[in-house]
Amino acid sequence: MRATLAATGACAVLAVAALTSSGAAATAPPAWWLRALDADGLVAPGPGKPVTIVDTGLDFAHPEFSGRPGTIPLDRQQITSPDDFHGTAISSLVGARGVRVRGLYPRALLNEWDASERDGLTLASIVDGIDAASRAGPGVINLSFGSAADVPALQEAILRALRAGSVVVAAAGDSRGFDFSPYPGEYPHVVTVGATDRRGRAAPFSSPSSAIDVAAPGVGVEVAVPASRDPSGYSSASGTSYSAALVSAALAWIWTRRPELDATQLVALVRRTARRPGGAFSNATGWGVLDLRAALRAPAPPPDPSEPNDDVALVEPGRTFERGAPLLTAPGRRRATVRARVDQNEDPADVYRALVPPHGVLRVTADAQAGDVALRVWGPDTPTILERGGRERRDLLAGGTRGRHQTAEARNGGAAAEVVYVDVSAGVSRTASYTLRLETS
Repeated sequence: MRATLAATGACAVLAVAALTSSGAAATAPPAWWLRALDADGLVAPGPGKPVTIVDTGLDFAHPEFSGRPGTIPLDRQQITSPDDFHGTAISSLVGARGVRVRGLYPRALLNEWDASERDGLTLASIVDGIDAASRAGPGVINLSFGSAADVPALQEAILRALRAGSVVVAAAGDSRGFDFSPYPGEYPHVVTVGATDRRGRAAPFSSPSSAIDVAAPGVGVEVAVPASRDPSGYSSASGTSYSAALVSAALAWIWTRRPELDATQLVALVRRTARRPGGAFSNATGWGVLDLRAALRAPAPPPDPSEPNDDVALVEPGRTFERGAPLLTAPGRRRATVRARVDQNEDPADVYRALVPPHGVLRVTADAQAGDVALRVWGPDTPTILERGGRERRDLLAGGTRGRHQTAEARNGGAAAEVVYVDVSAGVSRTASYTLRLETS
C-alpha cells in the first residue's frame, strides 16, 4: 500500500505554513530579511553546492524561473491545483532571479523534486527525493514539511543523505504551544529552523523546541507562487517553511564560498556564529538568528568524524550502512585517537567499533575539552546502546559515569578477537567536545 502524506487531517505529514494572498501585483516591499540575516550588501556567488527542494513541484513557467540557468527537475514537475504552490514559494526564497522576488542565493544550483500526489506528499516519493539528492552529490536538502509521526523510512533516508555528506534542513513547525518540532525537524543531525519577525523575535506561530538549531525570518516574506494560486504570481508568506528555505540558501552560499568545509563543520559554523539574544540557547530560536556575514568570516570549526554514528546499527556493517564504520583498533593497530563532539539533541552519542585481541584488554580514555561526557564500552552482541535493565547488565562491559575525564577497561577472556562498541555521549552539559583514546594489549 502506498502511504500518502496529506496536508491536513489527523495523520497529516505535510504541514505547510500559512500563506496569505497579497492580492493584485504591487511594488515589492524591501527585502527586510536580507538585513536580518546580515546579507544586505553581500554579493552572492555563482552556482556551487546544490540546494535540493523536496516539496510540491516547481512552476518552471513562472517569470522567476522561466529560462533560469541551473534549475534542474529531478523528476516530473506538475502543478495540478492551487494547493501546489509550496515548492515554488520555497524555491523562490532560495533562488528566484529577481523579477520581483530576489532569492537569497539568486544563482544557486536548484534541484527540484516533486513529491506530490493528489492528496499531498507521499512518503515513498519524499524518500526517493532525498535519495536522488544524495546521488547528486553533497549539498543542502530542504524539507519544509512536518509530521507528529516518527517515520523510520524517512529517518533512514535522511541518515543515508548525511552519511553521503549532505546537510538536511527542516522547518520547526507552526504550532506554537507544543514544545516539539515535527519530524523530520525533531531528528538528530537535521538543521531545524524556527521563524522570527522583523524585530528578530520568535514568530508567534513558530513551535519552540530543544531541537531548533537556528532561526531566520519567516513573517511576511514575499514569495513567488503559480498563477493558479494568485493571478499576480506572488504572495506574502509566513511560516517556518520559509525560514528553512532561507537557511538552506545561506548554507549553500557559505559552502560554495568555503568548499573546504565538510557538512559537520558547516552546521557547527552557522550555529556558532548565529546572533543569540541574551547570548544563550533558547527553545524559541535555538542558537540564534543565522548571520551570513559572520559565518563567511569565522574560523572553521574542527570536523566531527564518522557521523552519523549515534548507535550500533549505524556503525555495524550490513545494518543501516553496508560498510558500517571502520575498526579503530585492529591487528597491527593497537592505538587510536579521535577528536569529536556530541550534543544532547543534535548528536546524542558517538559509537565506535574496536577490536580486542584474544585474551587482551582494551583501555579507553575520554577527555572533555568543553562540557562533560559519559563513556561506556559494550559487548559484541549489543544491538543498541539504548538498552536498559537486564539487557544492559548483560551487554555493558564497562563505564557509566560522567565527567570531564573518563576511563573504561574491557577484557576479552576468549581465544578469538572480539569487536566491542565504545560509546561517548553528552553528560550533564548540553554539548561537549572530547578526545577519545583507545589502546589494546
